[in-house]
Amino acid sequence: ANDPSVTEIDFSANGMKTDARSIERTFLAMLGNTQVKLLNISQFRFIDHHLIADDVITKLSSLLQSSVTLQELYLDNCTIGNDTALRIASSIRHNHGLRRLSLKDNQITDQIVITTLVDSIQIDGCGTVTEIDLFGNPIASDRNLKQLKTHLTINKCPVEFKKILNEIEIQSTKGEPATEMNLSGANCAAGHCDDTVEVLSVFVPARDCFHSLTAIDLSDNSIGDAGAALLADLLPQTGITALNLHNNAIGNPGVTSFRMMLELCTTIREININQNQWTIANVVDEIQLLLSCNQHPSSLKSYIVSWLRGDTNCSISIVGGEGETANDDTVTLLLPNLITDTTIHSINISNNEITSKSVLSMVPTIQNMNNLTSLDLSSNCICDEGGCPLIQILDLPNASKQCNSLISLNLENNRLTDSFATSVVKFLKTNTSIKEVKVKGNPDISNRKLIEIQLLLLANSKLLTMKEMFVQLLVNDPSLTKVDLSGKAAYGLLDDDDMLPGILELLKTNSCVTELNLSRNSISNWNAVSRYIRSTSFLKVFNMSDTPMPDISSVQTLFSSIRFSTSLEQVVLSGCRLSDDLLPSLLPVLANSTLQVLDVTENCFTDSSILMLSEYLRSNRVSIKQFLLLPSKGDIDTDSVRQLQDSSGIDLIY
Repeated sequence: ANDPSVTEIDFSANGMKTDARSIERTFLAMLGNTQVKLLNISQFRFIDHHLIADDVITKLSSLLQSSVTLQELYLDNCTIGNDTALRIASSIRHNHGLRRLSLKDNQITDQIVITTLVDSIQIDGCGTVTEIDLFGNPIASDRNLKQLKTHLTINKCPVEFKKILNEIEIQSTKGEPATEMNLSGANCAAGHCDDTVEVLSVFVPARDCFHSLTAIDLSDNSIGDAGAALLADLLPQTGITALNLHNNAIGNPGVTSFRMMLELCTTIREININQNQWTIANVVDEIQLLLSCNQHPSSLKSYIVSWLRGDTNCSISIVGGEGETANDDTVTLLLPNLITDTTIHSINISNNEITSKSVLSMVPTIQNMNNLTSLDLSSNCICDEGGCPLIQILDLPNASKQCNSLISLNLENNRLTDSFATSVVKFLKTNTSIKEVKVKGNPDISNRKLIEIQLLLLANSKLLTMKEMFVQLLVNDPSLTKVDLSGKAAYGLLDDDDMLPGILELLKTNSCVTELNLSRNSISNWNAVSRYIRSTSFLKVFNMSDTPMPDISSVQTLFSSIRFSTSLEQVVLSGCRLSDDLLPSLLPVLANSTLQVLDVTENCFTDSSILMLSEYLRSNRVSIKQFLLLPSKGDIDTDSVRQLQDSSGIDLIY
């Protein structure tokens, strides 16, 4: 009779018959009914492949396919198995009014039932179902039901939203993956709430067709704080870089969700949260700062996050590499934080693309960083325009704004020139606190300037007492005539293999130094010494005693340089472990026209050395005045020595 007063039929209520015939007659009566909204036949025993039960399910299927008004169907505790469940799931595909389907406490075990339910409630099926209850079934685990829950949530959203999702899927199947999703209120003709965002939070990461998305426009909706929190969880799981949430009723909790998410998420570059209901402007400023950091090396982000948390930072390291490179904009982001962070001891921004512009902007900040001890700007694009002002703030007289704590500065592999290096040398002549200034790898800095810098730094770190002598050496001071680099006076100075060649290069152009003492060292590069002796015309006294020879060839080269020196007057090579087999190379030294004294005592010569000397003197003219030769083995015929001494005119000391 299609009675308007009958809107619910509940066979589970007390006193209602639940036999198959009563239920079948009810289904037949409802085929044309437009009033009944709820049907409950819970506890009726549906047994798969049972003849009576099959008749009931057949008529129920017909009812579901034809009814447009039934909104709720309850089939709880009906011993429904997989086959019956599949028939019900297939039937609701053609129903366009059902909202709720309850299949609690049954015997459904097959995943295909859930797959069929998903297919039936999708956009082109029964898109009205928003709730399916499978609690109490063996299949009802969160993992199995995840996809079903997603589509149920989709059905709560506006039709326009579902159409957009469908269009993206179709576009993907054509090989044209979408990069943008426009869900703005204006585009969908209806506002979205947090249900829409809940769909996105599950749907976007799970479906391949949405992995290409880089931008989502949700402007002019009403997702509120709940939707914002869901989006904050979603973004790190996607490749989305831009999100428009303009005018979405987002308050302080929602903004805070984004702020917390951005501490870890490095992919998103833009979030528009203008025209919302938040009042915490400082948090919004922090969001914009963190978004800006996402366009720079992740190490900058790590420092900024730490700084925002109020953590104590002893160092900052923003080293380029692995596809991340800092630039001048990176430094611009960093500087405001450095100004307020007084705990920083070390800054490393090496291997990037920062220019002199960045260094100039950093100078005022560095001036006020009283705890900064190390600054590494190596492998960048810095020229003299930025390097020289940096040295100038280090070279200020004792003033209130002086960065006097810095002990290490690294500017290797930049674009600096000798002009900058000259500023460094000038600074190092008076500064005793800085221990390291690295400038190698700058092609326009000469080797001489590198040596000058290295020499002064070495004095600062090891031999402060020799600093005055080094400064005199650099300026060619006439009062400096003797350079004492003996192991006793300059302990450890020549341990660096590059140090001795550098000092000797400086001495080549020094016309004041006439005496060089290299005794009691462990020098491996005798060839550098040989080159210096051959090139200088100023050196008169050379002492290399107690310095063991490295190899015969190097010693022979040294002897040759002494032989042809035009200025040497005294040479001391005592205690150098020289032996008889070197005498053929040593004796020609005696013919040097300027050499007056040669001391080779305390070596490994034997008594046969006197005989070799005698034979040499009989056939060669010599100019030397005094030859100190003390054999270490055998007896010496003193009469023969006196006779040799008288005949040669040489003062032989033995």
